Amino acid sequence: MYTAEMFCHNNSLYNSNGALEYVSKEKAFNMGYIGSGIEFSADCGGDVMINFKLPAIGSYREFFSDKASIVRFHTLRFKLWVDGIQQEDLLINDKYVASHNLIIASGLKFGTHTFKIIRATEATVARKFYLCGVVLDGNLLNVSQKQRPYIEVYGDSISSGYGNISSREYTAFNKDDSNYVFVKDGYLVDPSTEGAVKTLNNSEYNFEDGTKTYAYIAAQNLGADISVFSKSGLGITVYGGKAEESTETMLKWYPNLPINKNADYVIINHITNDSKYYNMAAGLTKEGLSNAYVEFIKRVRADHKNASIIVIYGMMAVRSPEEDYYLTGEEVVLNAVDRVKKIDAEVYALKLPRGNQGGMGHPSNDEHIIASRCLEQFLLGHMDKTI
Repeated sequence: MYTAEMFCHNNSLYNSNGALEYVSKEKAFNMGYIGSGIEFSADCGGDVMINFKLPAIGSYREFFSDKASIVRFHTLRFKLWVDGIQQEDLLINDKYVASHNLIIASGLKFGTHTFKIIRATEATVARKFYLCGVVLDGNLLNVSQKQRPYIEVYGDSISSGYGNISSREYTAFNKDDSNYVFVKDGYLVDPSTEGAVKTLNNSEYNFEDGTKTYAYIAAQNLGADISVFSKSGLGITVYGGKAEESTETMLKWYPNLPINKNADYVIINHITNDSKYYNMAAGLTKEGLSNAYVEFIKRVRADHKNASIIVIYGMMAVRSPEEDYYLTGEEVVLNAVDRVKKIDAEVYALKLPRGNQGGMGHPSNDEHIIASRCLEQFLLGHMDKTI
């Protein structure tokens, strides 16, 4: 086996993508975030496998009735390319907890082949996925080192791609219980139908693809590398509606992230959760929330001294007239950016198109594509830097 340690000691054998971090204690690369991955080339044939360790994976409880339930596990999604051709996604669940070999290519003719693996699932599911090495019949080859602009994203479910490969019809809303869909014999039914049971759907991360989001698509179109540090429900000041004192927020998570201090662009997109929950959960005022955003932007600037910082807002659509927290979010972002911009000209606020046709009212794949075009044009046309 060609171990991760061998790769680490010879950088010419691979290109890293995103936040691929080498963990010396594990002698492995951690692919813990959307965009983290590796590219390598080999003179080989037959089967090619990766060896990995998955210490743990998140779970949720699925209800078949009010009293009957079962624990199910989330799914990690990885994108795979062999010889430049995209393959079927690798889906890894609880069956793979522990150490495993997984075939990524089989029956290859002997010759030169290239491989690329990218994580597409948010950190909520599993923060640790250790790539320990590669098993193949042949020899690794040197690869040309890529010099690309680098984008770092801090975000929530929108940046994770939550629901973007589902559709709204598969995550039907019920006013009092929006986390559930109603099914009978495997088919969606009206909640009032006799025998209908509710099944937890919004926690099945198998219906998100972090490589099909506004930021990732824009980065790919611009030839940039990207890391997406995101978790569904995460705000600057709240997490899933819970108060800052009792849970992990982005302000608390940020110091523990393997950030790249040479980022060219930093994207912040947390305002949906902050504006929805700040008053109810954290007890903040609009002014206090704006202050928190100013604080976070300044923290980011301290680490990313040469980056342009873009604060995103507006991507989630309002589902009813009383849900005016999106307007609160716009007010907060514009206020915070205006305050910081007086001393830092490379901070921007950017409103992207709203979308709600994906799972649980999130942007769909098509809506992410539309938003990505706006972000791409902003990066190309509104900054002094050139990608």
